Amino acid sequence: MSLKIGLTMRSCDATEYVEPRHGLALDWITFMENVFPGAIWTGIPNLGKDTLRHVKGFGINGVLLTGGEDFGKNPDRDETEFELIRFCLENGYPILGICRGMQVLNIYFGGQISSVAGEKHVATNHAIFLKRKICGAIKAEVNSFHGNAIAEKNLAPDLNPLAVDEDGNIEAFYGDENKVLGLMWHPERTSKPSRIDSELIHLVFEGRKF
Repeated sequence: MSLKIGLTMRSCDATEYVEPRHGLALDWITFMENVFPGAIWTGIPNLGKDTLRHVKGFGINGVLLTGGEDFGKNPDRDETEFELIRFCLENGYPILGICRGMQVLNIYFGGQISSVAGEKHVATNHAIFLKRKICGAIKAEVNSFHGNAIAEKNLAPDLNPLAVDEDGNIEAFYGDENKVLGLMWHPERTSKPSRIDSELIHLVFEGRKF
């Protein structure tokens, strides 16, 4: 089956006049070309309860929850992403959550998020420590653009820690029974995703075990 991936979008405004929009960073175009060169993909607007009709019409069989505004700031987006998560879980489709997307997955499965020190995590790089070897490595450096974190005690029961930062906050997780992967960093904001990023993402989209 060929991959047809839906990417969620953030809310934004036109710069010179008032016109609310749903937007997708241009970085995602390069990312999709690098990581999923054979896939068909499309942006998913924040349609709330009408999301599934839109998704089924495109035949989407995988979802990427992108970054953006904090959970709770845009109820339509929150509802849209919950609908998408449920749709993928019911059909056995893979889900990749990036930054906000990872946080939304944790909330969906019953976990919580908390604030984190900006000087350590906003527009900076820092080390992460992998719980198991990925591409022969147990440590890596990643970018960071988030003000929220997932403490280990707040990780949802159905999710497993895959990487932590120096303070023990969860930087990556995966689902045991489901094709679910969350990354707190932004692989799309690098010129080319690292070997570790590519391996993790393909593990979940190919249904291989972590």
